[in-house]
Amino acid sequence: MNMEDGRIVTLKGGSFNSSVNQNDIFVYCASNQLSAELAKKFGSFCVEIPDPEMLARRLKMRANSSSQFDYEQVVCGKVEYRRHSKEPGADWALPERLVLIKPEDFAWQDEFRIAVGKRNTMNVENVGLTIRTGPTTPVFEPVPAPIFLRLGKLLDLVTLHCF
Repeated sequence: MNMEDGRIVTLKGGSFNSSVNQNDIFVYCASNQLSAELAKKFGSFCVEIPDPEMLARRLKMRANSSSQFDYEQVVCGKVEYRRHSKEPGADWALPERLVLIKPEDFAWQDEFRIAVGKRNTMNVENVGLTIRTGPTTPVFEPVPAPIFLRLGKLLDLVTLHCF
């Protein structure tokens, strides 16, 4: 770490953590796989979305100044799975990147995500920072109540599968 006074501090046996305010970002998680194995873990129905970017565009069309959500900053993309020890680079300051990163232990999920935040949630450096020393274990907070969005008929965008 580079301190304001010019000193450089090296962490040994600790970690630098950056996290978004998860209660202000709502994430739709989907798998890039259509498989019976995932159906066993998540349920017997699967909604296939061949063009998730189209779904994200529909979300962006909901943008209006009176909404509590910032639909203009909808984030979508394939999740990157990383070792906890990987250096964060500039991603630590970018909420739109952090919502697309998970620990490598979850790589079997092969996720694609679409995320929308409350106003200003995706602003650069709008993150929580911690420095931990010694052994660390991931902290998972309770999931907030789901939100429901009306996007119109989805028949032209999806196919329903039953396993």
